[in-house]
Amino acid sequence: VTGSSAGIGLAAAAAMLRRNARVTLNSHLPLEACPDVAALIAQHPNAARYAAADLATDAGPAEAVAAAWDFWGGLDVL
Repeated sequence: VTGSSAGIGLAAAAAMLRRNARVTLNSHLPLEACPDVAALIAQHPNAARYAAADLATDAGPAEAVAAAWDFWGGLDVL
């Protein structure tokens, strides 16, 4: 879920996790700067991962997708 460090992105990720989805949360910020994300991952340690990637850069989208792929072995929703 892009932009999931706060707001709608964080709410969307939380809703998916409540429905037993495996979720990769994303922001351009390091995880240490995203305490709400860290808390959500702690609540769902087997279903939530974080990929810091700046989607405004040329490499950012590929980095985020590669991280999600590495975490879960594939993607169901992009």
